[in-house]
Amino acid sequence: MARLLLFFSLSFLILLLGCSSGDPGSSPGQAQDDDDDDNDDDNDNDNDNDNDNDDTAAPADPYIRDEQGRAMILHGCNFDGNAKGDSGLPQRTEADAIELAEVWGFNFARYLIFWARIEPTAGVYDEDYLDAVAERLDWLGDAGITVVLDMHQDLWGPFITEEWGGSDGAPEWATITDGWPYIPFSQMLGGWAFDYLSPAVIRAFDNFWSYDRHPELQDHYAAMWAHVAERFRDHPAVLGYDLMNEAWQGSGLLRYRDFDQNEYSAYNQRLIDAIRQVDADRWIFYEPTAFLTNQGGPMYVRVLDDPRDGPNRLAYFPHLYPLPIELAGGYLPEVDHTLDSWERHGAAAAERQSAPLLAGEWSMLSYFDDDNHRLWVNEALRMLERVSGGWSYWDCSSFQESADATFQAMVAASYPRRVAGTPVSYGYDPAAGALTLVFDERSGVSGPTEIYLAVSRDYPAGWTLEVSDPTGAWSSDWDEDAQVLSVWTDPNTPTHTIIVAPAAR
Repeated sequence: MARLLLFFSLSFLILLLGCSSGDPGSSPGQAQDDDDDDNDDDNDNDNDNDNDNDDTAAPADPYIRDEQGRAMILHGCNFDGNAKGDSGLPQRTEADAIELAEVWGFNFARYLIFWARIEPTAGVYDEDYLDAVAERLDWLGDAGITVVLDMHQDLWGPFITEEWGGSDGAPEWATITDGWPYIPFSQMLGGWAFDYLSPAVIRAFDNFWSYDRHPELQDHYAAMWAHVAERFRDHPAVLGYDLMNEAWQGSGLLRYRDFDQNEYSAYNQRLIDAIRQVDADRWIFYEPTAFLTNQGGPMYVRVLDDPRDGPNRLAYFPHLYPLPIELAGGYLPEVDHTLDSWERHGAAAAERQSAPLLAGEWSMLSYFDDDNHRLWVNEALRMLERVSGGWSYWDCSSFQESADATFQAMVAASYPRRVAGTPVSYGYDPAAGALTLVFDERSGVSGPTEIYLAVSRDYPAGWTLEVSDPTGAWSSDWDEDAQVLSVWTDPNTPTHTIIVAPAAR
């Protein structure tokens, strides 16, 4: 609790200083829709609504779908934290990509890329770096893994300080701190994220968010993203683009709701519009500002518009890192309600935006012991099954370097990866060893439902299949090499239930 109080005290004092010193973030940016300004007057009515303006996106499908119309459920990991080095490339091999698919059953990866590597000089793009990215995307695609390109940043960028190598993201020419000092709170307080309170970091973000004062920063960022999208729009592995990792409000934190509805909404819309100039088809993944939403707090971004012809292809991509776990050193289920809050606010935000919900990162960074770790991981997985269309764990090293086989088996359990309809519910019950999928029939869908079965981990003694459709109206096929069960269901049955359970011993 002392660390929490210290964090908020420092946050308030430093951000107050920023707002009282001609800080560019103190002036609201251009709102997405000026007609909605009247709705901001209701901000004092702080109810459970995740946004106060009256915009509502048109109803849409809560799942990303493949070319056959099947709902995609994505399980995977971030590829990879060790990309935060000089090369900006994950220290992984083609064999590692194959292992993620064949051993762990993953069909998804969030691939880290960096603005500083792509555009080291303003307006000049490093095609050699993008060639190296393309090679690694080939590895993942050949392994059957779908990729979202994540424009990663931590603490704005690597050029604010040379004292500590924990920052990444923006190039030097885009790092405008106005001479504000770097204060190494991370070294004083024992946690890298405390450096977000450093005046230099706050100032760099504030200058980026202030489109009135520094339009060139967002304009370059949007043009850089358009270049990346044009480069990879036809790559078969690329599902879409994650606009920015864990955006920090800077001094806008003191105007949390207002910042979301103004500067941050305008920024996201600006990026969406730029990408759509060159790519009308790939999905665009957007994150909330990380502070509070990572811990299950609400998101107030205005409803975003996808200018493409046809249905929106925008996906909501928050992260999950419970602050109470960090403060306590482990999970205290009696008092930690982060998972409930994340589920409630995440589902509300996605519904309001009419966007699929997926978790871009999630992990438990502190725990009392292995049992405590597994307790939280199990509860997090069950929550994500209830509310999301998939996730990417932070990071792949947990499966390619970790020795905790029990944890690995929990996360890389059996799951449906393509559903020939609209999922009603799905989930793996580790106690019973049963995977249950319920889905509604949907017109226009072709192909079977595909279920990944982690046979060696979940069904070492074999498995049984039960389908609720009439006898003779459904069929199945088992691909031993891919560990994928395909089930063709009866198109005349409105709702289907598929259960895979352990064989009787």
